[in-house]
Amino acid sequence: MTMTLDNDAGIDVTDITPGGLINEISEMLAQQGFDARRSDSEGSSRLTITNAPKGRCEIDIYDCGSVTCDYFPWAGERASPADIIRAVLRLLAVPQDGLADDHVELHPGITLKSVVGRAMRAKGLKVDLWLSADEIDFSVYAEVAITNPEQPGRGIVCVADDGSIWWECHVDELTGHARGIAVTLTDMLVPPVSPAGIST
Repeated sequence: MTMTLDNDAGIDVTDITPGGLINEISEMLAQQGFDARRSDSEGSSRLTITNAPKGRCEIDIYDCGSVTCDYFPWAGERASPADIIRAVLRLLAVPQDGLADDHVELHPGITLKSVVGRAMRAKGLKVDLWLSADEIDFSVYAEVAITNPEQPGRGIVCVADDGSIWWECHVDELTGHARGIAVTLTDMLVPPVSPAGIST
């Protein structure tokens, strides 16, 4: 289910400062039934969505125009691969038709990020494995990094085995700035209610 925002919502979308964008995004998300808390720090503004149906979502907008979104599903590593795949496809503006079932289910010995990576590659997206080492705890952290060659402005999405999703893009690359971010987040999270002014 893909959601779109009413073009005639009456929200001023001229303020492209981090604080201005966060305010606009918050208002747009409220129209979709989401509650969000705003917090600011030097050089950035943050919005935390408190009632997303399946997880916690935080959006940061920085003075440089960078946008990041962290999504942590309540189910953690037991999150449905299909849910994670749908979220990634929505973030990267990829049509969701034609996704083969055998790319969605977890099999013994295959991790969540592996299932997601395989499904994304099957959709024609660029998938890389990112590794980082912790020299203090002697552990290795791995995640898949995904981009859409046909929509480079949608940025990059990373998925880890704990089900967490991290998205980064630049606000100037998104049509409508605040509206583009709000529509993307609404599509990813699927709102708990469908107020007037939304088409499904």
